Amino acid sequence: MPRRKKGLSLEEHQLLGFKLKLLREELADIYFQLQDAYGKSSNTCKQLDSARAKVDAVRCELDNLVCAENPSVDDQIVINCYYGTAREEFVTANNPQLQFLLNQAITYARIKHDGHLTILRFTTGWKAAYGTPDLDTNVGRKQVEQLKSFPSLEEVLEHLIETKASF
Repeated sequence: MPRRKKGLSLEEHQLLGFKLKLLREELADIYFQLQDAYGKSSNTCKQLDSARAKVDAVRCELDNLVCAENPSVDDQIVINCYYGTAREEFVTANNPQLQFLLNQAITYARIKHDGHLTILRFTTGWKAAYGTPDLDTNVGRKQVEQLKSFPSLEEVLEHLIETKASF
């Protein structure tokens, strides 16, 4: 008898949900661009609409799985994995990589740090951490001083997402 796989952790569901929300938004943007150029009944629009429907079906199935796998977690937290909240916002940027990294960091900050995310730019480079340093005391200054510095915003966000550094 084959063993049942363990599934995803709640955090993995939350990050996957974030990625699927972004993907669905991107598909919708492309759909409207194609609709303006070729019309709603064009084959390209029909195929893209079908792809968007399949992403929605995957989100629905994953929503069912996250609920089944996390029965003791607050319903609102579990439901928000794949469908978000009405007040949820996404950052837009001209650079898709930067936009993705910022949105991933913001989503994790909302989930684990009550929305607190600190990004600092100094002449020596960028620093970032989840949470808020206590800048009124010397403790906060030392916390910021101990953060690793990076030459670009993209690099500091990649490091932050990978290490989940916090104050």
